[in-house]
Amino acid sequence: MGKLIKWLLKVAAIVVFGGLAAVIAFAILSDLYFKTSIKHSDKVYVVMYDKEIQVSSADANKLKQLILSKRTNTFGEPSCGFGIDYSIKFTNTKAGILTVYVCPACDMCPIFKIGGACYEYSDKTRIEFEDTVEKYGMEFPNI
Repeated sequence: MGKLIKWLLKVAAIVVFGGLAAVIAFAILSDLYFKTSIKHSDKVYVVMYDKEIQVSSADANKLKQLILSKRTNTFGEPSCGFGIDYSIKFTNTKAGILTVYVCPACDMCPIFKIGGACYEYSDKTRIEFEDTVEKYGMEFPNI
């Protein structure tokens, strides 16, 4: 009986740690996909409901730099309000049509939703982001 319990514990450990490893691998690969897609995007748009406004090359580079800057994962979705109908759209038309939507928190907190994950940035990054997109008509708070 003792051998059976030891064997079952080993199997359970493998399943638990294997599942945890799969979750970690998925998170890393998702983050890598979004970073690569944003970095190599050739068109960047400010999306506001039914309007898409292509940003200038200089502003596109600024937005890429801000979104790819240091951030932390929030491990959950805060109640800040996010949506692709009020977002920044990064598109890579050279590699097929790969699109990533970066959704800023509508309540002005420094959190952005990218894909299925939420990331927290510095207050300075959020202010620079707002300064860059407000010239295209994007305003906050937008609740």
